[in-house]
Amino acid sequence: MLKDYLGKAIKIGDKLVYPVRRGSDMYLRTLVVNAVTKESIHGINDKGSTVQIKITSRCVIIER
Repeated sequence: MLKDYLGKAIKIGDKLVYPVRRGSDMYLRTLVVNAVTKESIHGINDKGSTVQIKITSRCVIIER
């Protein structure tokens, strides 16, 4: 079971916030979870792209 930064279990349909780093820039993106596996979560971010997150301890659930 994958958990977020606060220790909550991540489920399908949850809305997450996760950090993104591009060069020296760092910002947050949102993601709606479509699938949860043993190693990662998959979903669609706020730009409409498919995203896979392997390190879930850096994201936080903001909406269920």
